[in-house]
Amino acid sequence: MRILALDQSSFCGWCHGIPGAAAGAGSMSNVGAPIYGTHRLPASLSGSRRAKALFRFVRDLAEANEVTRIYFEEPIIPKVTSFQAVYGLMGLATAIGWAADELGIPCFPVRQQTWRSEFGMPTQAPRKIKDKAERRQWMKQQSLNRCRAIGLDPADDNAADAIGIWWAMSERQLLKDRQTEMAFDFTKNIAL
Repeated sequence: MRILALDQSSFCGWCHGIPGAAAGAGSMSNVGAPIYGTHRLPASLSGSRRAKALFRFVRDLAEANEVTRIYFEEPIIPKVTSFQAVYGLMGLATAIGWAADELGIPCFPVRQQTWRSEFGMPTQAPRKIKDKAERRQWMKQQSLNRCRAIGLDPADDNAADAIGIWWAMSERQLLKDRQTEMAFDFTKNIAL
């Protein structure tokens, strides 16, 4: 199974790999070292063209790497926002879903708090940091720090977030696989 994780935005972080492959240097788990990066969507594109560009990128990346499952960060929709903002956020999420559907790959959104918690990092900045931009920057740095702690060195926070999503979902898959292996097979122990 090869998992692809995406942190979609104008600078789309991506990460793919096989859970349980040979662990990378400094790894704190048995999750194998993934391949990761950031794909820049052209700022000059309209919302629908940007979504279409992401669709093509995700489809081609997933197909070329024989991805079998896709996870992406569930968009956070602010209570007060514009139609354009919602259109952009949901358009990118929809594009990922369309790419997965075209390839017949299961695709799932993951809440930001969920993957951050499962990746072993804080889910929000300390309350003492009041400025919104500072809080955001603090969280970006936590993602980068966590990646470096496990032996990975992403170029930016977009790739770091994609690594976090991939890591959390890979750990879930490995746990599920271990539980399945440990399940007792009653058919082998029946005395006839």
